[in-house]
Amino acid sequence: MNVTSQIPFPSNLITTVTGYYSDSKLKSEGHGSVFTTLAIVWFSVVLIGSPTLKWIQQRWKAWGYLFGGPAMIQEAFAKANGKPFEVVSQETRHIFISSPTEIKQLLSSPSEDLSFYAAARYLAQPQYTMHNFNWLDHEGVTAMGKAKSEGGGFTKAVRVCLTNNLSRVLPSLGHIVEKEVEAMLHEHKIVDGVRQSPIHEMITRLVVLCNIRAIFGAELATNETFVKAAQAYIEQTILGSEAIRIMPHWFQPVIGRIVPRWMTAQHVVYATLLPIVQERLKERELPLAEQPQHADCIQWVIDCSTSLVQQKGQSSGIGAERAVHELMAIWFGSVHAVAAVVTFAIEDLCLHQEYIAPLRQEIDAQFEGFKRAGQPSGLPLLDSFIKESARLAPNEALSTRRAALKPLSFTDSSNKTWHLAKGDWLCTPLWALNMSDQIYTNPEKFDGFRFVPSEVLKAISESSPKTKPAQSKPGKIYDTDYEWLMFGIGKQACPGRFYATATFKLIIATIVRKYDLRMVKPGVKRWWTMESALVPREVGIVFTEREDR
Repeated sequence: MNVTSQIPFPSNLITTVTGYYSDSKLKSEGHGSVFTTLAIVWFSVVLIGSPTLKWIQQRWKAWGYLFGGPAMIQEAFAKANGKPFEVVSQETRHIFISSPTEIKQLLSSPSEDLSFYAAARYLAQPQYTMHNFNWLDHEGVTAMGKAKSEGGGFTKAVRVCLTNNLSRVLPSLGHIVEKEVEAMLHEHKIVDGVRQSPIHEMITRLVVLCNIRAIFGAELATNETFVKAAQAYIEQTILGSEAIRIMPHWFQPVIGRIVPRWMTAQHVVYATLLPIVQERLKERELPLAEQPQHADCIQWVIDCSTSLVQQKGQSSGIGAERAVHELMAIWFGSVHAVAAVVTFAIEDLCLHQEYIAPLRQEIDAQFEGFKRAGQPSGLPLLDSFIKESARLAPNEALSTRRAALKPLSFTDSSNKTWHLAKGDWLCTPLWALNMSDQIYTNPEKFDGFRFVPSEVLKAISESSPKTKPAQSKPGKIYDTDYEWLMFGIGKQACPGRFYATATFKLIIATIVRKYDLRMVKPGVKRWWTMESALVPREVGIVFTEREDR
């Protein structure tokens, strides 16, 4: 659209103003700025009555989403009174739904219409940020519409195999966390006479090491070059994909060809994993009794993907390159959300010290058994505390993303019809629901044992700050239902939520049982926002080794 063609203005105005301003006498007398100001005021008056102003206002508000998305979603949710509402970002139109009826409609839609994979693909821009990964738009179909029957094995590898092997994985992760915490604390700077630890940086490092061990195996967890590249790869992917997405759609391929030039970590990760995967594929050709046993996601992705391909009547298994791409996708989604949840929970422990005693009592009695059993449901008091922390400070303000792959319509509970264009998103307002007084008693209040079953509360000692749960419907942090959408819901709920839950508890319990914690500046802002994400700010925590252990 030619903006000036929509605005009726005298063609000689700018010439007149420019002429006056360029006159040396007027400039010397300071009148040039007056004429410039008058011109700006005139343009503003004319724009107010033009269609162009509305377009400018819409785009300005859309760009406001870049650093104010959560607040925009909260505000729109409050005005919608339980009905669907729209929030437009600089790149995407989001339609938010919150009633169980509308969410059921979302879940019943085929992936050829509403796709989780397409939304994730747009966020990550994997063709540029993940070594040219041809991500699926929906299960079994690529962005170009070509069948890809090897897709889907990574979901089973994480949801089933990793979960079933937690008893093998957690003890080794416990050793990693305990050793690394001690090492990092000695390295942190002493400020004002006390050693202050940057908690988000510290927790991110712990999550990176744990996840490398669980996903890529023990050997790479001790390869510091790979560890640094793996962490940098996630950070570079987030920044690189954002740099691509904020550009106009027609310009994104241009930026997409430039961004990978500085995203060197993806090449290090790919080059490190490829020979390992190739070797694992060769091992599958050995007699079953001679095949080495590996307890990591590299092996489970290969096994599960090969099994799925063969079930569909194809003799060949997954290729090495495809397996590496699947592993890179798993890795990309495995760190930042977990690190944010643990960081916020540690900070909440500092702010709510009354919960330390009952949590320690539970940890001292049950932690070793929790690790050996590998049961994510263990440590119910700690589970509730982490869930309450994540309720008030989720790492995302929205959940259950689905991208429309074609024009669609749905009818809300008031019989209003909503239309989605291709590329629009259907979502749920996670943070707004977490703060709803229709779901939670005193939603603004931190209640660390809100989700503990009443029988568990009755069984603990008087060290508990309460004896009655605030919610009539207790639940685990990994639950998925219409009121708790942290991990999504339905078939596309996060497959790694059981491992993530176990990791939350492992890291926090390891720290709490050994150290007293104090926040250096309790009133400091704890996060900043970017699009729909709550990103932890760096907060200083003082770790003091317990004298009563």
